[in-house]
Amino acid sequence: MLKGLLGEAGIPSVLKRTMGFDAPEFFASGPHDVLVADALAKRAREVLAEVTVDSEADEVAELEEQRRLARGETGVTSPARLAFWVVAAVLGGFLLVLLLDRLV
Repeated sequence: MLKGLLGEAGIPSVLKRTMGFDAPEFFASGPHDVLVADALAKRAREVLAEVTVDSEADEVAELEEQRRLARGETGVTSPARLAFWVVAAVLGGFLLVLLLDRLV
């Protein structure tokens, strides 16, 4: 993925298996180092810094916000929902007064 991002920015890069993971069966899933030319290293860091997450807490907050939006939880009460609860409260109050009147 990092190699692709750098390639889109016009920065050639090479993948090298990290030391200790030289077995061919680990090539696809094992850790890799991404190498770029010294002259392009600063620009490569800038490109990668644009797409990396600042902190895990920010990532968790963003995922939680996406989950809420996907479930329709926008944090704003719709007028229909508000009207429903107002009518329910008025009806409940009316029934309570009627019940208390019958007991007295």
